[in-house]
Order: sequence, then structure tokens, then C-alpha cells
Amino acid sequence: MRWFIRIRPALAALIAGISLLSPSAFAQTNVTVTPGIDNKTAEDAVAPTPSISYVYVIANNGPTLATLFVVARAVQRSNKSECNRPEVDDCKLSWWLDDKELTAEEPEKVEIGAHRSKRLTFKGKASTLDVYETEVAVDELDSTSGKNTSHVVRLRVTRKLLDLGASPIAAIEGGRFEVGGGHKIPVTVTNRGPRSVTLKGPPSAAIMQDEGGGKFAITRDQKAACPLPAPKSLAPGQNFKCDLAVPDLPNGRFRADITIEQDDLTPPTASAEFAVRRPVGVAIFWLVLGALAGAVAFFWQDSKRTRTVQQINALSVRDEYLELRGTLAAAQSESRSVCEQAIEELTKLAAGLENKANADAATRIDLLKSMLPALRNFAKLESKFHDLKDPPTARNALRDARQAIQGTSADAAWQAVNAFEDALDNTTSSARSFARVDHTTTRVRWAPHELTLGSLRLRLHLIDALNLLISVALTTAIGVGALWVPNATWGGFGDVMIALLAGLGGTITGTVTLSTIAAPYKVQLHAPA
Repeated sequence: MRWFIRIRPALAALIAGISLLSPSAFAQTNVTVTPGIDNKTAEDAVAPTPSISYVYVIANNGPTLATLFVVARAVQRSNKSECNRPEVDDCKLSWWLDDKELTAEEPEKVEIGAHRSKRLTFKGKASTLDVYETEVAVDELDSTSGKNTSHVVRLRVTRKLLDLGASPIAAIEGGRFEVGGGHKIPVTVTNRGPRSVTLKGPPSAAIMQDEGGGKFAITRDQKAACPLPAPKSLAPGQNFKCDLAVPDLPNGRFRADITIEQDDLTPPTASAEFAVRRPVGVAIFWLVLGALAGAVAFFWQDSKRTRTVQQINALSVRDEYLELRGTLAAAQSESRSVCEQAIEELTKLAAGLENKANADAATRIDLLKSMLPALRNFAKLESKFHDLKDPPTARNALRDARQAIQGTSADAAWQAVNAFEDALDNTTSSARSFARVDHTTTRVRWAPHELTLGSLRLRLHLIDALNLLISVALTTAIGVGALWVPNATWGGFGDVMIALLAGLGGTITGTVTLSTIAAPYKVQLHAPA
């Protein structure tokens, strides 16, 4: 027994130490102090939110009334400063016995009936992330032996936010969306931390717009959020997937700064850049509009050029008539009259082409030009007619030839001139004073199945219209491929102007180029002289 006597003091000290360190069981007395069922731990606790509440139960397990003295110690932070001082605003923590707040360092007498209990709570608010330490002593007075038994509860609360670990949010970058909204960015939230975390709210994002040079700024408080109908608990390693709805944005380059705003959670962050542009239909609209404007410009330019060419032709033909009139004698009154009428008509045609956009005198100019060879021959025959003293048998042929030359068919004019010549030949029995003109190379006879000047011009207009359609289509297709496809933020004022001018320039250039291909075939559309 000597060995037991020797170790008894050490054993008593060990039992006393255990009773101080462990608040969960005090079997030597009728009073116990144990953590409440809501507590996760007896001594060490982690508080992610400013609101703190830890409950302990003081129970009298004996058959008699228990008299206790409860002494709460001051709450200290890691720098040994105390809470609940007037100058301290971020730390209001204290012990409560049921509904009564205990004053630090002042004993509070408590009587607990047999098999009854009271609630001892450490609660309050601690805004600053720090370590808060406190203890409370529950001294039991044994009425039989007169000895005191002390129960000590020590509590260390660490104010620390929950953490999802490193890079818990992953979002798909590089999205290309169109103006109008309805687009989504896939987001995955993974708990990479050591503890379970309950997401009380959805991941949300502030939308930032690129102002140039990679500098992003907030854009009209635009927000985006994932749907999260109820709190979502994530154990370590678990993830949560959702789609971040992109709001209706203008065209441009944007960045979604994604986070989870929760007061007990270290805010995780991630970003995803994306671009918004106007739909391809808008690009096609402006390109087609520019192409049509180019077509209008081309038609104006082509009309102006065509009318100018016709004016030049009209004045050139008029000069030929003037030259012919200068060679006519006074006696050749019929030929002079036809020349003067043609000169007057050509002068009016040239003047009329000046300001009329849709004027077209090419057919009439070509006809007057084609009549010149017949008129020259008619002038010679008229001179012969007067030399023969105006034979009556040829007067009707003279009148018919003049009317035919002033008519609408060069072929009919030649037939009438030849008939006039035949009438003069029949008047005399002598040989002709000059050789009969061979008109086989100058007469233009059109069979019904042959092409006419009008049909050729109609064909040319159809070809020009087809060229225009091809040019507009090519300009639009090239514009979409060159301007809209590679530009993820297409749709700004500059983009629209470039599309408009590209359509305008492309159509003008393309139409002029395609029309230039056919230009050589427009030269000789009138009957050769």
C-alpha cells in the first residue's frame, strides 16, 4: 500500500486537472455543466458570422436544492484587450444565465432545485475577425461538508469566415453573344475547402465593360445571377453548377466579375470575358442599304454619263448635218429643209438631255445619223431633178423620198430614194450621168427574226440589272465575312458606317467593273453609215 500512498497526491492532482479541462462531465458532484445540444464543441469554436451564441446547461442531478455561485470572466481578444468596453464597438460578448446578463468578475448566486437546470449562454456580436477567449466558473457549495466544488468552462471562439478553398468558381470564357439577352455563361462552384459550406445565395456577377486598352468599368449597375431556389450545402469536394444569365447589353466587350456574397463566407472570385455584337441581320441590312445606295449612285453616274455621251453624239451628228447643208445649193430646197429640221431636232435633243435623268435619245440620234447617207444621195438626185427641169413623172417620187427620209426607217428611206432615182432614170433615155450607188453595204434591212436595236438595248439593260444584283450579293457576302464574322463586338456607330460605306463603295466599284466588261459591246449598236 506504500506505493498507493506515494502516488495519491499525483493522482488527486491529475483528477483535479481533468475536472478543470473537461467541462463535459463532473461525476463527483450532483451538479454538472455540459454543452447544449446545439454546440459543436465544448472549448474551441469557429464562428463565421458576427452573431455568436454557445449554450451550456447547468443541471442539478441531486435530490436537494443546490446553491451555486457563477463568476464570468472578462472576454479577451488575441491582443489581450477586453470586450464590452465603452470605447470598443466591434466586440459585445458576455455570459447570460437564462435571461440575465452576468457582469464580469462579479459572482452571481444561483439556486437550482432538485433535478432542475438552468441555461448558461455565451452570446453577442463580434465584428472583427479575431480569437476571443473567456471562461466561467460555477462554484457549488456542499451544505453537508461545507466544501466548495468549482466547475470551470473555458471557451475559445475564433471568428473566421468559411472558405471554399482555392479557385472554387470556374466560368466559361470567350462567349460570343448577340444583342437582345437570353444568353448564359456556365458556372461551376466547387467546395475545395476542408469544411462543409452552405450557400445561402446564388453566385452573382457585376458586368464590366471594356473602355479600351483592357480597362474595364462598371456598366450601368448591370448584374447577373444564377438561379438558386434554396440554400445549397456543399461538402468538401462537391460542386454546384448553374447558368449565369447575361442581361441585355449593347454591343461591346464585357467581363463578368463573379462572386458569392455571403456574410459568413470568404468571397470567392472569378471572371469571364465575353463579347456582345449585333445580329448578322443588322450587318446585312446596312450592307444591303449601302449596296443599294451604291446602286443609286451608280445609276445616277451611269445616267449622267450616258446622257452626256448622247449629247456628244447628238452634236456630232448635228455637225454632219451642218456640213451637209453647207454643200447644198439654193435650188436643193427639199434637202436643205430636211437638214434644217434635223439640225433643229438634234439641238433640242441635246438640250433636253441636260436635266432629265431618265431621258434617252439614243434611238432618235442613231436614226438621224443613219439617214445621212440616204439624205446625201437624195441631195444629188434633187440636183439632177432640177437639171432635168423638174419632170412631172418624178415629182411624186421626190415627195415620197423626202417623207421617207424624215420618217422612222432608214430602210424605207433607201427604198424611196432608189425609187426616186429610178423615176429620174425613166425620164431620160440617156445613160446616167453618175454611177448608181451600190447600197448593199449601207442599207440596213431587218428581218423579223433578226436582232433589232431596241432588243439589243433591252438585253443590255437586263445584263446591267443582273450585274447589279450580282454586285449587291457579292458585296453583302464579302462584307459579312470581312466585317461581322471576325468582329465579336460588331454593332457600334463606326462598324455601321464601315458597313454602309463598304456596301456603297463595293457596289459602285463592282457594278462599274462589271459594266466596263460589256462596254466594248455598246459602241456599234446603231446602224452603220
